[in-house]
Amino acid sequence: MTVAPLSARRAALRYLEDRFPLGSLGLAVVAGYACSYLLYGAVRGDQVFGLATVAGAVSFTLLFFERRLIDDVEDLRAELTAGDEGRLRGLIRARTVVAGAVLVVSALAGWKLLLAAAGAVAWLPAAAVVRARIPEGLRFVVIETCPAVIFAYAYAAWWVASGRVAPAGAVVATVALFWTGYQFWNFTRKAGDPDWAPWDLSLPNVRRVLLGLLALALAAAGGCAAAADLPALAACGGALAVGFAAWVTRTWDRLPARDPVHGVRPGWAGLPLIAAVELGVLLGVSLSGAG
Repeated sequence: MTVAPLSARRAALRYLEDRFPLGSLGLAVVAGYACSYLLYGAVRGDQVFGLATVAGAVSFTLLFFERRLIDDVEDLRAELTAGDEGRLRGLIRARTVVAGAVLVVSALAGWKLLLAAAGAVAWLPAAAVVRARIPEGLRFVVIETCPAVIFAYAYAAWWVASGRVAPAGAVVATVALFWTGYQFWNFTRKAGDPDWAPWDLSLPNVRRVLLGLLALALAAAGGCAAAADLPALAACGGALAVGFAAWVTRTWDRLPARDPVHGVRPGWAGLPLIAAVELGVLLGVSLSGAG
């Protein structure tokens, strides 16, 4: 009687380890929420915490996990073969459970956070449906609104917990800063593969996108620093943008996609930019508090 539940738990743990490792990606997601929350507090001049803070952290993480599940459901549907039906049903059930958990946890903090959670939970699968029905050139624009919506949910959690409103420019800059870090990870997480071609772009165009993301990160960090009066964050943002741009440029010819025989996975691929941005935010907020 306990074989099936035990097997399901093992399958869930294997899925987490492979597709949403808590020790790396999960930690980066939680840190992204914490940094966003602290930035909004810095904008208003003090830090306020409450039930919505904790509920928001849990739901924020689950929303990114739901995004991962939805992507895998859509990928599996596109390439469904005999024997994959059970796996597809399992992913759909898991997505439903996670979405329900987001709503339940958010509801603990009141109807306002529940409403924000409901909007995010509804948009994530809706964006996947829209993406499948529009021209290929517009698909990136639609599907990558999802992480922006999730980062906006972090603002909703802060708003409910603090009872305050942050300036629109500060919210846009904060969402843009972390959305940019997410996109850099999204584009580079497979940079060690010989056939690396995110969104089917040519390598020269991928490099242009990465440098554009770094420029956007610089502008967003400047906006956050100005809104929250965090000069250390502006300095960190400038150093990170210039440093990563130089790092990408210097190591580009050693990518496996350019040199399948001698190429190596670049050190800037994946989470390093996100981690550096989060450390920069923590440093900026800490120095502000110390001052």
